[in-house]
Amino acid sequence: MHRRCLNSESAIGLSCPDLRGAGLSQRPSEGYEKQTLAADVKALMDHLGIDKAHVIGHDIGARIAYAFAVQYPERLSSLTVAEAFIEGLAGTAEFKRFAPTNPRTQHFARFARVDEVMGEYQGKEQELVLWFMNSRSKSRKFIANDRHALYRIPQA
Repeated sequence: MHRRCLNSESAIGLSCPDLRGAGLSQRPSEGYEKQTLAADVKALMDHLGIDKAHVIGHDIGARIAYAFAVQYPERLSSLTVAEAFIEGLAGTAEFKRFAPTNPRTQHFARFARVDEVMGEYQGKEQELVLWFMNSRSKSRKFIANDRHALYRIPQA
């Protein structure tokens, strides 16, 4: 799935793919590796008749954009990545050093240890969501069952 992200009068075509398992796309049980998702992007470009593209990846999408660039350099006009660290790219080592000590970036360091964090929050997802929301809010603190919270987790 994808959607056209600019109006039809625009001289620039911008497509925003729903990668497998995200948005309205199907949720197969496998195929979530960066290389497979990059191949999905190539298949979408083939389907749309796009030979080359300026590829932009944000957050987790940056890793997929980078995998696309490595696998299909002939299909790339340019690559832009934002708000993600990718091993081997300039700034990654420095970011990884300061991330754990900066309240605005601690989650990058914390959640890079996927297995450990999954075990820590198994069955305590509401605690995780509240921690994340409160780490981002300067004006208020969210609490469990807050009637003003934007995100609610159904109670078991």
